[in-house]
Amino acid sequence: MEKRRHPRFIKRLETTIGIDNIIYRSISSDLSESGLFIRTKRGFCVDTPIDIELSLPGNRVSFLKGIVRRSIRTPIPIKKNGMGIEIIEKDQTFVDFIKSISEEQTENGAGKQRRLGVEKVSSISCDTEKINTSHTIPERRRYKRVKVEHMEVICDMPSTSYMKILDISKNGVFVKTDRKLDIGKKYALKIGYGNNVLLAKAAVVWSLSDDNGELTGARLHPIHFAGMKFTDFLKGEIAEIMSLIEIDLEASCLASVF
Repeated sequence: MEKRRHPRFIKRLETTIGIDNIIYRSISSDLSESGLFIRTKRGFCVDTPIDIELSLPGNRVSFLKGIVRRSIRTPIPIKKNGMGIEIIEKDQTFVDFIKSISEEQTENGAGKQRRLGVEKVSSISCDTEKINTSHTIPERRRYKRVKVEHMEVICDMPSTSYMKILDISKNGVFVKTDRKLDIGKKYALKIGYGNNVLLAKAAVVWSLSDDNGELTGARLHPIHFAGMKFTDFLKGEIAEIMSLIEIDLEASCLASVF
Protein backbone atom coordinates (compact mmCIF):
# COMPACT_ATOMS: atom_id res chain seq x y z
CA MET A 1 0.00 0.00 0.00
CA GLU A 2 1.26 3.44 -0.90
CA LYS A 3 2.40 5.50 2.07
CA ARG A 4 2.35 9.24 1.57
CA ARG A 5 5.01 11.52 3.01
CA HIS A 6 2.49 14.20 3.92
CA PRO A 7 -1.24 14.18 4.81
CA ARG A 8 -3.73 15.13 2.11
CA PHE A 9 -6.46 17.70 2.60
CA ILE A 10 -9.63 17.92 0.53
CA LYS A 11 -9.69 21.43 -0.98
CA ARG A 12 -11.51 22.69 -4.05
CA LEU A 13 -9.50 25.67 -5.24
CA GLU A 14 -9.45 27.46 -8.56
CA THR A 15 -6.33 26.28 -10.36
CA THR A 16 -4.54 27.61 -13.43
CA ILE A 17 -2.10 25.34 -15.26
CA GLY A 18 0.55 26.66 -17.64
CA ILE A 19 2.43 24.59 -20.20
CA ASP A 20 4.17 25.67 -23.41
CA ASN A 21 2.67 29.19 -23.15
CA ILE A 22 -0.88 27.79 -23.01
CA ILE A 23 -3.13 28.31 -20.00
CA TYR A 24 -5.73 25.82 -18.72
CA ARG A 25 -8.28 26.45 -15.97
CA SER A 26 -9.45 23.75 -13.56
CA ILE A 27 -10.13 22.98 -9.88
CA SER A 28 -8.05 21.12 -7.32
CA SER A 29 -9.48 18.07 -5.61
CA ASP A 30 -7.00 17.64 -2.78
CA LEU A 31 -3.52 18.79 -1.87
CA SER A 32 -0.62 18.28 0.49
CA GLU A 33 2.74 19.86 1.21
CA SER A 34 4.32 17.83 -1.60
CA GLY A 35 1.57 17.42 -4.19
CA LEU A 36 -1.99 17.94 -5.37
CA PHE A 37 -4.63 16.34 -7.55
CA ILE A 38 -6.21 18.49 -10.26
CA ARG A 39 -9.61 17.55 -11.72
CA THR A 40 -9.59 17.70 -15.51
CA LYS A 41 -10.47 15.57 -18.51
CA ARG A 42 -7.43 16.92 -20.30
CA GLY A 43 -4.52 15.32 -18.47
CA PHE A 44 -0.90 15.66 -19.59
CA CYS A 45 1.62 12.87 -20.03
CA VAL A 46 3.53 11.55 -17.03
CA ASP A 47 6.76 13.49 -16.27
CA THR A 48 5.44 16.66 -17.94
CA PRO A 49 6.64 19.79 -16.05
CA ILE A 50 3.93 22.40 -15.45
CA ASP A 51 3.47 25.81 -13.82
CA ILE A 52 0.58 26.11 -11.37
CA GLU A 53 -1.26 29.14 -10.04
CA LEU A 54 -3.42 28.32 -7.03
CA SER A 55 -6.09 30.76 -5.82
CA LEU A 56 -6.21 30.63 -2.02
CA PRO A 57 -8.68 32.11 0.46
CA GLY A 58 -8.14 35.72 1.50
CA ASN A 59 -7.27 36.96 -2.00
CA ARG A 60 -3.95 35.12 -1.91
CA VAL A 61 -2.31 33.45 -4.89
CA SER A 62 0.41 30.79 -4.75
CA PHE A 63 2.75 30.02 -7.65
CA LEU A 64 4.06 26.46 -7.84
CA LYS A 65 6.05 24.27 -10.19
CA GLY A 66 5.25 20.60 -10.50
CA ILE A 67 5.66 17.39 -12.47
CA VAL A 68 2.81 15.11 -13.59
CA ARG A 69 3.22 11.77 -11.81
CA ARG A 70 -0.04 10.14 -12.91
CA SER A 71 -2.79 10.99 -15.35
CA ILE A 72 -6.31 9.50 -15.33
CA ARG A 73 -8.49 9.85 -18.41
CA THR A 74 -11.64 7.77 -18.86
CA PRO A 75 -15.07 8.40 -20.47
CA ILE A 76 -16.82 7.33 -17.25
CA PRO A 77 -18.44 10.39 -15.57
CA ILE A 78 -18.11 9.03 -12.02
CA LYS A 79 -14.44 8.26 -12.48
CA LYS A 80 -12.11 10.85 -11.00
CA ASN A 81 -10.36 12.12 -14.11
CA GLY A 82 -7.37 14.30 -13.56
CA MET A 83 -3.67 14.50 -12.77
CA GLY A 84 -1.59 13.75 -9.71
CA ILE A 85 1.10 16.42 -9.44
CA GLU A 86 4.33 16.33 -7.45
CA ILE A 87 5.29 19.82 -6.31
CA ILE A 88 8.97 20.55 -6.95
CA GLU A 89 8.92 24.29 -6.18
CA LYS A 90 6.59 26.13 -3.79
CA ASP A 91 6.35 29.57 -2.28
CA GLN A 92 5.91 30.60 1.34
CA THR A 93 2.24 31.43 0.72
CA PHE A 94 1.53 27.78 -0.08
CA VAL A 95 3.57 26.53 2.89
CA ASP A 96 1.65 28.83 5.26
CA PHE A 97 -1.68 27.72 3.76
CA ILE A 98 -0.93 24.02 4.29
CA LYS A 99 0.18 24.76 7.85
CA SER A 100 -3.05 26.65 8.57
CA ILE A 101 -5.17 23.75 7.28
CA SER A 102 -3.29 21.27 9.44
CA GLU A 103 -3.66 23.44 12.53
CA GLU A 104 -7.36 24.01 11.83
CA GLN A 105 -8.06 20.28 11.55
CA THR A 106 -6.14 19.61 14.74
CA GLU A 107 -8.08 22.28 16.60
CA ASN A 108 -11.39 20.92 15.32
CA GLY A 109 -10.54 17.45 16.50
CA ALA A 110 -10.31 16.08 12.97
CA GLY A 111 -8.41 13.04 14.25
CA LYS A 112 -6.75 11.12 11.52
CA GLN A 113 -5.51 13.08 8.54
CA ARG A 114 -7.58 12.60 5.40
CA ARG A 115 -6.14 10.23 2.82
CA LEU A 116 -6.76 10.43 -0.89
CA GLY A 117 -7.79 6.79 -1.18
CA VAL A 118 -10.46 6.84 1.55
CA GLU A 119 -11.87 10.34 1.47
CA LYS A 120 -15.05 10.96 -0.48
CA VAL A 121 -14.42 13.86 -2.81
CA SER A 122 -16.82 15.91 -4.86
CA SER A 123 -17.12 14.65 -8.40
CA ILE A 124 -16.38 17.64 -10.59
CA SER A 125 -16.61 17.40 -14.34
CA CYS A 126 -13.88 19.78 -15.46
CA ASP A 127 -14.22 20.74 -19.08
CA THR A 128 -11.12 22.91 -19.20
CA GLU A 129 -10.75 25.50 -21.89
CA LYS A 130 -7.31 26.48 -23.11
CA ILE A 131 -6.43 30.13 -23.53
CA ASN A 132 -3.53 31.12 -25.78
CA THR A 133 -1.05 33.46 -24.14
CA SER A 134 2.58 34.37 -24.56
CA HIS A 135 3.09 35.22 -20.89
CA THR A 136 3.95 33.14 -17.89
CA ILE A 137 1.27 32.59 -15.26
CA PRO A 138 2.35 35.34 -12.80
CA GLU A 139 2.26 37.93 -15.63
CA ARG A 140 -1.08 36.86 -17.08
CA ARG A 141 -3.50 39.04 -15.14
CA ARG A 142 -3.92 42.69 -15.95
CA TYR A 143 -6.11 43.45 -12.94
CA LYS A 144 -6.12 42.40 -9.32
CA ARG A 145 -8.85 39.92 -8.40
CA VAL A 146 -10.73 40.38 -5.14
CA LYS A 147 -12.51 37.51 -3.39
CA VAL A 148 -16.03 38.60 -2.42
CA GLU A 149 -17.73 35.28 -1.66
CA HIS A 150 -18.61 36.39 1.86
CA MET A 151 -19.52 39.97 0.96
CA GLU A 152 -22.96 41.30 0.04
CA VAL A 153 -22.22 41.61 -3.67
CA ILE A 154 -25.44 41.04 -5.61
CA CYS A 155 -25.38 39.37 -9.01
CA ASP A 156 -28.41 38.59 -11.18
CA MET A 157 -28.65 37.03 -14.62
CA PRO A 158 -31.77 36.18 -16.66
CA SER A 159 -32.85 32.49 -16.55
CA THR A 160 -30.92 31.74 -13.34
CA SER A 161 -32.43 31.48 -9.89
CA TYR A 162 -29.08 31.52 -8.12
CA MET A 163 -25.78 33.22 -8.91
CA LYS A 164 -22.96 34.17 -6.58
CA ILE A 165 -19.77 36.09 -7.41
CA LEU A 166 -16.75 34.39 -5.82
CA ASP A 167 -14.20 36.90 -7.03
CA ILE A 168 -14.21 39.99 -9.20
CA SER A 169 -11.78 42.27 -11.04
CA LYS A 170 -12.08 45.14 -13.50
CA ASN A 171 -11.76 42.55 -16.25
CA GLY A 172 -14.30 39.93 -15.18
CA VAL A 173 -15.84 37.66 -12.55
CA PHE A 174 -15.62 34.10 -11.23
CA VAL A 175 -19.17 32.92 -10.45
CA LYS A 176 -21.10 30.01 -8.96
CA THR A 177 -24.56 29.41 -10.40
CA ASP A 178 -27.33 26.84 -10.78
CA ARG A 179 -27.12 26.96 -14.58
CA LYS A 180 -24.34 25.67 -16.83
CA LEU A 181 -22.93 28.55 -18.87
CA ASP A 182 -21.71 27.91 -22.40
CA ILE A 183 -18.09 28.70 -23.20
CA GLY A 184 -17.81 31.61 -25.65
CA LYS A 185 -21.38 32.83 -25.10
CA LYS A 186 -22.18 36.31 -23.77
CA TYR A 187 -24.59 36.84 -20.88
CA ALA A 188 -26.14 39.95 -19.35
CA LEU A 189 -25.21 40.57 -15.70
CA LYS A 190 -26.57 42.93 -13.08
CA ILE A 191 -24.03 43.50 -10.31
CA GLY A 192 -24.82 45.53 -7.24
CA TYR A 193 -22.86 46.60 -4.18
CA GLY A 194 -24.03 49.25 -1.76
CA ASN A 195 -25.78 51.92 -3.82
CA ASN A 196 -23.82 51.10 -6.97
CA VAL A 197 -25.37 49.09 -9.79
CA LEU A 198 -23.52 47.81 -12.84
CA LEU A 199 -25.18 46.43 -15.98
CA ALA A 200 -22.72 44.57 -18.18
CA LYS A 201 -22.28 41.82 -20.72
CA ALA A 202 -19.68 39.13 -20.08
CA ALA A 203 -18.37 36.23 -22.18
CA VAL A 204 -17.72 32.81 -20.63
CA VAL A 205 -14.01 31.92 -20.83
CA TRP A 206 -14.19 28.61 -18.97
CA SER A 207 -16.90 26.51 -17.34
CA LEU A 208 -16.88 23.71 -14.73
CA SER A 209 -19.65 21.56 -13.20
CA ASP A 210 -20.00 19.97 -9.76
CA ASP A 211 -21.90 16.73 -10.35
CA ASN A 212 -22.76 16.35 -6.66
CA GLY A 213 -24.67 19.61 -6.50
CA GLU A 214 -25.23 21.65 -3.34
CA LEU A 215 -27.78 21.20 -0.58
CA THR A 216 -29.73 24.32 0.37
CA GLY A 217 -32.29 23.63 3.07
CA ALA A 218 -34.02 20.45 1.95
CA ARG A 219 -33.34 21.00 -1.75
CA LEU A 220 -30.42 19.66 -3.75
CA HIS A 221 -29.66 21.84 -6.75
CA PRO A 222 -26.93 21.65 -9.42
CA ILE A 223 -23.86 23.83 -9.09
CA HIS A 224 -21.72 25.19 -11.91
CA PHE A 225 -18.68 27.48 -11.93
CA ALA A 226 -17.59 29.86 -14.67
CA GLY A 227 -14.95 32.44 -15.41
CA MET A 228 -16.43 35.40 -17.30
CA LYS A 229 -14.76 38.33 -19.03
CA PHE A 230 -16.51 41.68 -19.32
CA THR A 231 -17.14 42.71 -22.95
CA ASP A 232 -19.59 45.64 -22.65
CA PHE A 233 -20.62 48.02 -19.86
CA LEU A 234 -24.19 49.27 -20.31
CA LYS A 235 -24.68 51.18 -17.06
CA GLY A 236 -22.49 52.10 -14.11
CA GLU A 237 -18.73 51.92 -13.58
CA ILE A 238 -16.86 48.77 -12.57
CA ALA A 239 -14.11 50.96 -11.08
CA GLU A 240 -16.58 52.49 -8.60
CA ILE A 241 -17.77 49.08 -7.38
CA MET A 242 -14.21 47.75 -7.14
CA SER A 243 -13.09 50.82 -5.19
CA LEU A 244 -15.96 50.49 -2.70
CA ILE A 245 -15.30 46.76 -2.23
CA GLU A 246 -11.59 47.34 -1.58
CA ILE A 247 -12.34 50.14 0.91
CA ASP A 248 -14.73 47.89 2.84
CA LEU A 249 -12.22 45.02 2.81
CA GLU A 250 -9.50 47.27 4.21
CA ALA A 251 -11.86 48.56 6.89
CA SER A 252 -12.80 45.00 7.79
CA CYS A 253 -9.14 44.00 8.10
CA LEU A 254 -8.39 46.98 10.34
CA ALA A 255 -11.40 46.18 12.51
CA SER A 256 -10.22 42.60 12.97
CA VAL A 257 -6.79 43.83 14.05
CA PHE A 258 -8.09 46.28 16.63
